[in-house]
Amino acid sequence: MSGERTDDPILTEGLLQRILTSIVGNGAVPGIGVAINQGGKTIECYAGKSNFDANIEMGSCARFEISCMMKFYLALISLKMASEGLLDIDAPIGKYLTDLHIRVPSKTTAICIQHLLSHTSGYRGVNIQEAKYKWNFSWDKMIEFLEGTPQLFQPGMTFNYEHSEHVILGEIIARVSGISPTRCVEDQIFSPLGIYSSNARHSDIVTSYTKNNGRFVSVKMPPLGEFWRASLSDKALTLREILSIGEALLSRERLSLPETIVTQLFQPVIRLKKVFKMPASEHMPMSFGLGAAQYWDGVIGHNGSTMGQTCALRLVPAEGLSIVVGINAWAPHIRDTLIELILKLSTWGRYPQKHSPNMERKDDNLFCGADSSKFVGNYIGSYYGNLLVTVDKRGLRISTTSKGGGHNIFEAKLNSDGHVEMRAPTPVSLGFYLDPIDKTPCLAFGGYTYKMR
Repeated sequence: MSGERTDDPILTEGLLQRILTSIVGNGAVPGIGVAINQGGKTIECYAGKSNFDANIEMGSCARFEISCMMKFYLALISLKMASEGLLDIDAPIGKYLTDLHIRVPSKTTAICIQHLLSHTSGYRGVNIQEAKYKWNFSWDKMIEFLEGTPQLFQPGMTFNYEHSEHVILGEIIARVSGISPTRCVEDQIFSPLGIYSSNARHSDIVTSYTKNNGRFVSVKMPPLGEFWRASLSDKALTLREILSIGEALLSRERLSLPETIVTQLFQPVIRLKKVFKMPASEHMPMSFGLGAAQYWDGVIGHNGSTMGQTCALRLVPAEGLSIVVGINAWAPHIRDTLIELILKLSTWGRYPQKHSPNMERKDDNLFCGADSSKFVGNYIGSYYGNLLVTVDKRGLRISTTSKGGGHNIFEAKLNSDGHVEMRAPTPVSLGFYLDPIDKTPCLAFGGYTYKMR
């Protein structure tokens, strides 16, 4: 940044509007919105279409599916219950789930509530893209699944973004409170803020789009089954409503939250491994805590994404800053790059701060100076299920098998200049490392972690 600082903010409503209009004008996304609150002042700007077919402009009434962001709200409920002595986040889950304890004692005595909150439970989860899990899963089936699924990692040692962890957390909250976890969120977070959430069938829901041959095509997907509502909600909120939750977290009084809750959210529990990312891939956080990701020092948040849209909340308490971005297409790199720009313009370049050097240790990723043949083999995890890693003169090849029997091929090689070059059908980040306990090769593939059989 050049020039002499004045009392006027760098980011004005006019500048933000020009930025959003430019993003839409360049054909990057069909519609986009941003809501910001800093020091009590709110800015909202929108550009593009909420619905092309109906010619509806993107605006303040547009509702985005919060989806994964429900995990963040459920974490707030958990921390609040812990402050009231109703929940012990350090306790094993078997303390609250006695039926589960009988069937799978090894998991229920080793996995604690804090592992669910931080995505470090370590069991191999389900692939929610499969119909048998997506629409017809139940608690009884979950117990049966946990009984047979491998415990890939020791609890607390490895980050793996597993959706079913928050379903388990929701079951614990329901049994302790006597009401459903989603009702807890409605009563203790939404209602005090005047948020009366609707579901994805509301008339103001933004239409989801995907890009096909350079054109945006609408995506219509039925919502996940009731089983997943505590983890992947079908609730839809406006950006201003999501922003109000960020504002309340920075002031706390409106939600009757304990003073320690923001401190707990900012406390890292697990440091993510360093990954090499392709251009246009999603920005991975540097660490994860009790329900929130740490993206840079002093910046936390959570994303809510479904097929065809994504929204995000970021908080910077030191600046009194809350940011919400919503896009009605799956364009996480645009979302993340825009958030970084807004942070810079809103704070005179004080944020985003670079994280500490120990967060970038080269031994976190075995592409650095290691023999690639050590990583050859079959890997198992949840999202893709199985990955086959081979190596040839072009470098490492990672093959995923789709439901129809086809294959997606991801290639990566370490160049002589020390940079990793990747080719893939979709932008991705990845990194190899050794399990800290048994030294088995592992593969961080975006937010999912796989382990060699």
